[in-house]
Formats: sequence, structure tokens, C-alpha cells
Amino acid sequence: MPQCSKRRDHDAHNAEHRLICGDALAVISTLANRSVNLCLTSPPYAMQRKRQYGGVPESDYPEWMCGVMAALKPKLTDDGSVLLVIRAHLRDGVVSDYVLRTRLALREDGWCECEELIWLKPDAPPLGSKQRPRRTWEHILWFSKTPKPFINLQANGGFSDRVGFVGSKQLFNGNHPIHTKRPSDLQNGNARTTDHFTALVADNDSGIRHPAMFPVPLCERLIRTFSGEGDVVLDPFCGSGTALLAAQHTRRRFIGIDIKRQYIELAAERLRTTFSEHAEVFRSGQPVRLRTDFPDTAKSRRIYFESRGLNASDAGVFEFVLKQTVNGSERKADAELSHNAIAAATKLSRRTVIRAIERLEGATLLKTEKHEEWHRGNANRISIAGSLLVPLEAQPSVTVNSSRRIRGTSSLRSTKRSPTPQGTMPRRMPSPCGSG
Repeated sequence: MPQCSKRRDHDAHNAEHRLICGDALAVISTLANRSVNLCLTSPPYAMQRKRQYGGVPESDYPEWMCGVMAALKPKLTDDGSVLLVIRAHLRDGVVSDYVLRTRLALREDGWCECEELIWLKPDAPPLGSKQRPRRTWEHILWFSKTPKPFINLQANGGFSDRVGFVGSKQLFNGNHPIHTKRPSDLQNGNARTTDHFTALVADNDSGIRHPAMFPVPLCERLIRTFSGEGDVVLDPFCGSGTALLAAQHTRRRFIGIDIKRQYIELAAERLRTTFSEHAEVFRSGQPVRLRTDFPDTAKSRRIYFESRGLNASDAGVFEFVLKQTVNGSERKADAELSHNAIAAATKLSRRTVIRAIERLEGATLLKTEKHEEWHRGNANRISIAGSLLVPLEAQPSVTVNSSRRIRGTSSLRSTKRSPTPQGTMPRRMPSPCGSG
């Protein structure tokens, strides 16, 4: 009977569950080395659901994912696993190759791809192209630092009276082969788990407002197979917290990270816990830019604001502040602005501007340091929220292969990408939201 891999000694912390609002790359870097036994996540799909929370371009996706995995590598236990639930979409009748290129890039970076696994969803809705078969599965990409990661092969195998091997015996009638079944000694027992994990889409919790959920039963089966009780499960794109809820159900500890406060709040409600916020710290005067997961045009930002219950006045005030700060010539995070100046520029009343700023602060989009006599028309220091920003530093472009160049923040000499040493984190694109 197949056995599970030997239970290992690990350095995972005995900390309680953690739920953190912040960028995945920034927060992962704060975790203790060898503290995560399993990373289970459905990362953001390339440029899909962009209206909800932006995305990473297909051309940049392998480099971005390699950055996330490089940050995670020293945090993973020696026999830990990373499971990525994802499937490429069709574009103009052809399967996009960004998932394939990502798999190859991760292998090039030194990761072991241990097996090909799928999530089978028999009740998947008839979405996608009407000229193609109905999609009923997704990849579960399985990576580890070792070719022999921990796995419990009996965790979800099910009990059977046919545990063993059933082969065939080839006989000959003259020159004509005859195949007959020749069973080995079959036994009763717990069968080895298969390479597909079945979970119904209907098993998704109802009433959860998140655009890309996956079922709790799927996560429970994966967590039981690839971790032990008391282990630490990380979801760096936790969304509404489905993987974390499954970890809780299976007596594992969890760490959940998401850049979107509304999803972290939703996860905290489902998990009946609290969350903390990771604050990005910038040097005084340091140039910054908006995160790539944040809507990149005024129109898309307006749609995003509407989805969060903000109005056109709020959007107008934000666009003016953005123009005076991050999108200005100095690319700075803050500016000295009075309510009167904002009102004149946006053609809104001063009272409307004050209320808009209050709402934007409540939505963690702006931060204000008020002048002690702001009510007399003095300027306040108003800044774009640090969680939306990334520091700009002159760094060279990076080349993934000879045919594609990833743009850097300057036009310095490009360098060939080589595997990242364990414990270091190269410059990468920021982390958008994932699924939950």
C-alpha cells in the first residue's frame, strides 16, 4: 500500500492565524524563513477581470510570477509545496501561452514541477467559446524546492476492496495475441489519491461577493494531501479567504494576504477574525508610481470607485490629487493642497470636496495630514495611500529570453536573467489581487 511521505521536522512558527491587507511581495518578505508548509492560491489571471482590480499583461506574467515565487522560496519549508490553480484563456480561437511560459520560466528558476494535476468541475457552466468543448477543469500547478515534497497519498484516496494492481497477461493462439486479465493480490484499504481533484462549482459559498472564487471542498482536499495538521498554509492572493477557511476546517494554521481591503474585510468576516494592514514605507521625496493592479485610466478608476460605493465627485477629487502627486512631473506621493484649490480645479463646492476627501480616506485611497488651521483655507498635506504605490528606482531592464524584453524603470543596459539565489528577492512587478 502506498504510504505518505515521511513527516518532517520544520521551522514553521507556532503563531496564530494571520490575515494581512497589503501587497503580496512586500508581506511575504516579512515572513520567517522556512515558516510556510503549503502555499495554496489561485493567482490573478493575466488581464482578466481588469475592471475589478487590474491585472498583469500576458507578456509580463512569467516574470511577475517568478518574482512572487522567488520571494516565497526561502519562506517555504524544505519539503513544502506550492499549488497554483489557474487555466489560460482562449483569445481569437487560440489558447494563450502565458501559463505554459510561466511553467517553463519557473523551472528555469530552479523550481521542481512535481506532477500535472487538475481540478475537475463536472457542473461547470457553459461559458467561453461556443465553438469549443465546455471547459470543466483547471490546472493545479504543483511546484516544490525538492523532487520529493511531503504528500499524504491516502488523504483523499477513499476506501476500496481493490487496492493493488490489475494487469493483463498476453497469450497466443497461433500468431494471434489474446489478452486476459490477471489480477494481483487485491486488498481492502485506503486507495492512493488520483491526479484529479473533483469539486463542484455549486459548492462555492453563496452570497460571497468575489468575482473568482473556488470551492472550500477543493481546498480542503488539497490541504489534506499536501500538508499535515498544525502546518502553516499561505494564500498570498486570498481574496475572500476560501483557502484560509479550508485550512481552518482541517486544523491548519493560515496566513492570508490580499491588496484589496474590501476582500480582506470579507475574509475576516467569514473567518471570524481580525486583520492587520501592512504599511509601505517610502523615503522622503522618493519618486513613486501606482501599482499595476490599480486601474490605470481615469475611466477604469471611475468604474472601480463606483463598485466601491464612491461617486463622481470622489473620482474627480482623486484624479486632481493624482495629477498633483504621482502623475506629476516629480512623481511624488503627496502635495500641499487646500480645499479651496481643489474646489476651484474640480469645479466642486468646498463642502463637497471635504466630504469627498473623507470618503476617499475611509476607502484607504487618500491620506491627509491636516493643517491646524485648515478651516481657514490653509493647505493640508494630501497623499495617495501608500498601499497603492510602488517606489521608483533606476534599475536595468531584464531579459527573460532572446525574443522578449521586460521593460525596467530606466533604459540602462539589459542583463540576462539567471536563477535567483535563495533568500534574495529581485525587483519584480507588484502583486494584484487573486481569487478567493
